[in-house]
Amino acid sequence: MKIYFTIILLFISNLVFAQQWQLAKGTEGFAAADIDIYYSDPDTMYAIGFWLDRSGGMLISTDAGETWQRTKGPETDVGAIKVDPFDSKRIYVSVYGRDDESNDIWMTTDGGETWDTLFYGRGYPVPIVEIDPVDLRTVYVGVGPSSIRRSIDRGETWESVITPPTPSPNFLNALAIAPSNDSVLYLAYVSGLFKSTDKGNSWTQLPLKPGYWGISCIAVDPNNTDVVYAAVYSRGLPPGGIFKSTDGGLTWEEKNNGLDSTNWDISSLLIEPEKSETVFVGAYTTKGTVDTIGVFRTTDGANSWKPFDDGIPGGISVLIFDNIHNRLFGGAIGIYFTDSVITSIEKYTTTIPKKFILYQNYPNPFNGTTIIKYELPKRAFVNLALYDVLGRKVKTIINENKEPGKYKSKLEGGDLSSGIYFYRLQSGSFISTKKMLLLK
Repeated sequence: MKIYFTIILLFISNLVFAQQWQLAKGTEGFAAADIDIYYSDPDTMYAIGFWLDRSGGMLISTDAGETWQRTKGPETDVGAIKVDPFDSKRIYVSVYGRDDESNDIWMTTDGGETWDTLFYGRGYPVPIVEIDPVDLRTVYVGVGPSSIRRSIDRGETWESVITPPTPSPNFLNALAIAPSNDSVLYLAYVSGLFKSTDKGNSWTQLPLKPGYWGISCIAVDPNNTDVVYAAVYSRGLPPGGIFKSTDGGLTWEEKNNGLDSTNWDISSLLIEPEKSETVFVGAYTTKGTVDTIGVFRTTDGANSWKPFDDGIPGGISVLIFDNIHNRLFGGAIGIYFTDSVITSIEKYTTTIPKKFILYQNYPNPFNGTTIIKYELPKRAFVNLALYDVLGRKVKTIINENKEPGKYKSKLEGGDLSSGIYFYRLQSGSFISTKKMLLLK
């Protein structure tokens, strides 16, 4: 009986934790370069890339990424896309220019019917389009070979961002904005990694060796700006792979346990928002084999990596997480998705925290429901309340005694109007306030 019980447990465990990727309908033969979600209506998604006949294109999904249709968009190969959080018809893309040695920045305000060229790049493609995670009206774009432009009014006007004086080659690969503090920026170059704590007015070079091919991507912990992951794209030549810093980039530790040199061509780093110890890696390497691993996952802060690729090929260009539907997307030859990312519904740990903490809500912006996490180091009376921009209390979320521990509270926004709100946690002398944005 004990043996049978063990077998049943193993069977159930495999059913729960198996990761089965599915190919989305309508994406067969489409090399996806980038994917984005329209957060005011998370069922709506866009993707850009090119078909195997080398024609460029843009796809749209209105059923949370399960099926896709062609829509009007650039006819050239494309590299990055972001949808305006306030308007699904306003889209920013980075498209390759007349050859593979440059990229241009385009914008549409009518869903792709017409496009305006904002910038022409020269000399090196920089497929960077990022929307500020705190101030959603602010957009950053990269212009090859090494320039950054910023708009604070949703693309109406633009300014140049001061970029650091970099050693040659000064080719730019990636930009990352800290989700909990948009003053903190990271720029990844072929020649090194740089950090700004004042929105790009000044820069410091970080001591991470770029190897021969440079830093390919960066990811910042959603709740802790000191925890940073960086990928050194090495094509099998050391140093390469994943590196982690827990002090804001001052020191780095190699984190390649479970990865080998055939998986160091990393194109995407993704931190799960609700459980930041879980990180996904997308490897672009194909190596001409059918069994190349495309996706890896760690659940212990990159101390060890395991394959997460059942059903998805190698050659991953992008990973994106849909927190509304608890779904992970991967762009390869085709767009793949998996609903097996279940860590966000695990019981929140009962380990007693060392201090009071109020985290940034997630998702933010949100449409309907968002989660607020907080930690208590001792038994205390907790008041968690929501306020509008005029400081008026909108609703009380928590108002009771709590035992020490880590907590999640769900905020339903169905009865609220779109706009900016502030939520405040008060427990004894501890007071912390954060901003959230509701989009409908």
